[in-house]
Amino acid sequence: MATTNGRSSRRDVVILTALVASALGFHLAFQLKEPLVYGIDGPYYLTQVRHIERTGTLKYGDPPLAFYLFFVLSALLGDRVLGVKLGTALSAALTVVPAYCLLRLEFRRPWPSALGALALAFSPQLLRLSCDFLKNLVGSLFLLTSLYFFALSLRGEGLRDPLISSAFLLLAGLTHSLAFAVNLALLVLYAGLTALTNRHKARLALRNLALALAVPVSVALIGLVVFPRFFSDILKGEAFLEELLSGESSPLLLLSPTSSVVLGLSCSGLVLGARGLRIHKPWAPLVLAASITGIALTCPLLPPQWAWRFALMGFVPVLVVLAALAQGAGDKLLGVAIAIAILVPLFSQTAIGAITWGPRITPAEYSDLLAMRELVPPGSVVIVHNMAVGYWAEYLFDCDLAKRFSPELFASYEHVLLLLRADRRPPPGPNRPIFRGEALALYELMPPPR
Repeated sequence: MATTNGRSSRRDVVILTALVASALGFHLAFQLKEPLVYGIDGPYYLTQVRHIERTGTLKYGDPPLAFYLFFVLSALLGDRVLGVKLGTALSAALTVVPAYCLLRLEFRRPWPSALGALALAFSPQLLRLSCDFLKNLVGSLFLLTSLYFFALSLRGEGLRDPLISSAFLLLAGLTHSLAFAVNLALLVLYAGLTALTNRHKARLALRNLALALAVPVSVALIGLVVFPRFFSDILKGEAFLEELLSGESSPLLLLSPTSSVVLGLSCSGLVLGARGLRIHKPWAPLVLAASITGIALTCPLLPPQWAWRFALMGFVPVLVVLAALAQGAGDKLLGVAIAIAILVPLFSQTAIGAITWGPRITPAEYSDLLAMRELVPPGSVVIVHNMAVGYWAEYLFDCDLAKRFSPELFASYEHVLLLLRADRRPPPGPNRPIFRGEALALYELMPPPR
């Protein structure tokens, strides 16, 4: 952490400790308010961790790092659910550390840095990531750390800091493709803007960018060829570009209060950053890089199925631009007023989310699945169209999951099961009812007679 004297350093430690402790307490309280893991994908993480326990490898191909971190915590605690919940809360709280260090390095003053880190710690985006996109949440910790060490590398001539930035960029890539992509974009924009606007640092910025990108990008491209099971997320970029070029947009995204705040802040950051360049403020390239990224992440021209996911990365421009606004306010009271005007709508969304977000399965559905569990024979596959229930069925039944029926299932499994809502009838064909509960019903499908 860049500080000016010993007293400032002690004050920074106190501020940072208070921020991390409050963030950890908040996210732990949120995670532990319900006994089950959250979101649609929550039980998917439990299934992956269990498979690591049994085989040492993942059941499904994914960037692996987050799953192994959750596995270590689960093994230490002796409880998978608690391991995933604690890992999620720790990841969210620890993002505050590189965020505060980055802002303190750029803006020099503690209170704008603390304000930006506070906005991150209790942001609705971070809370939503802790429900639905745990890999992306863990990757965001590596993203911010990579960005901090890259900013630090522009303050000196050594090789250590750009190589550390590169290592964390690689960790982001081993965790989630979106965190890796945003990390990559921020480094390129930050270095490029620094090189364009500061001829004294141009060579250093471009050299450090090359050092930071060389290994992670090479590993990603080689890994896609050699280990496609773990690097297939990279191909999502191709799918995104195809949908983007198709012209389908999502103007309703602007109706989201959170996304509107991010987009508005990012536009303000462009003006603030441009003004900062004219008066030679060292923080201007970072503010511009974060603002451009924020506009790209919340652009209403994005394809609908990608737009809401991208918007969840909007915490990056929020923490940077908010700190810049507070820094440039001059009068501290004016800075406080600006902060309140921005944080109130954001924290209101966080409060609503903290109350309403949680498991995506109802108590009746979960109770039915528990009752069915003992009736599911080994060698089964269960067909489920609702993935919020399907991932729980896969985990609790300890069997494979299929999203749709295929005749080939009869050749691969001894038992082909179908899980439906209790008020729905099974499709035509031979079947055997296994269990009918309050919310769900389970059938075994029979192969057609030969």
